[in-house]
Amino acid sequence: MVGCSRARTQLMLSLLVLAVLVPSLVYIVSSSSSSHAAAKPPRWRITVVYFTALHPTKWRSLVTMQLRTLAECGLASAADSVEVLFSSLSADDAGRQQLAEAAQLAEALLANASLVRVTTHPGNHFEYPGIRRAFDLAAEGDARGESEEEQRRHLLLYHHGKGMFSTKGDQTKGGALLTVTPVVVEGWRGIVQRFANDSAMNKAGYITSPAGF
Repeated sequence: MVGCSRARTQLMLSLLVLAVLVPSLVYIVSSSSSSHAAAKPPRWRITVVYFTALHPTKWRSLVTMQLRTLAECGLASAADSVEVLFSSLSADDAGRQQLAEAAQLAEALLANASLVRVTTHPGNHFEYPGIRRAFDLAAEGDARGESEEEQRRHLLLYHHGKGMFSTKGDQTKGGALLTVTPVVVEGWRGIVQRFANDSAMNKAGYITSPAGF
């Protein structure tokens, strides 16, 4: 989850590092904090960015599992919006048909979400569409003139379906997915509470690199 502008540079670095290390996601929030304590603090705003490049023949099971988890754990309905982005390896008719099917599946699985935006990108753009969308969302707070406290209370979850190509056999049984999903996706309420309790906290994920990013 992203807290708007102050985290832009850190966001790009964190996403690039954790996209390599973690098959799912990272939550990020601006490092700024406010000393003012309101009697009734505003609610946390949550934005989910889900991105995956589609395997030509075996994408459906992993996308279904990951998006269904977002819906069943309550995160999709709690979020202000869920941004779903798909890319295909080819931009030909087969690739475009694949993207259309994935978009239709996403809309069906996330029917309980407050707002779903599905964007498709024909052709292999690697992870750029997802990272760029998360980066743009992190920068929107400045454009809207939001205060530092408003930006700090906007969390962005970057969910990358990396098991699409790296998992051998059944993609839904990848070891990393089975550990990351319960901790970071299904455990989203606890993560939001940790942000609420610690104003210095600016990101949360499953693991970090040896350098601590």
